[in-house]
Amino acid sequence: MLDDLREKGFTRATLGVEPAEEINKKIYAHYGFTEYVKRAEETYPDGTVITVDYFAKRLG
Repeated sequence: MLDDLREKGFTRATLGVEPAEEINKKIYAHYGFTEYVKRAEETYPDGTVITVDYFAKRLG
């Protein structure tokens, strides 16, 4: 996926993870998603509201 984004000219990729998901955050950091972007509340179609931390990675 990251290679596809690079080929299309994107210079940055972002992803979101729930703050309590420490293992997932460590996995994403291992793959370079270390730039903190923001925290936001997101709503699922069923109305469930979750908090999400967004992280970015440069695609240089």
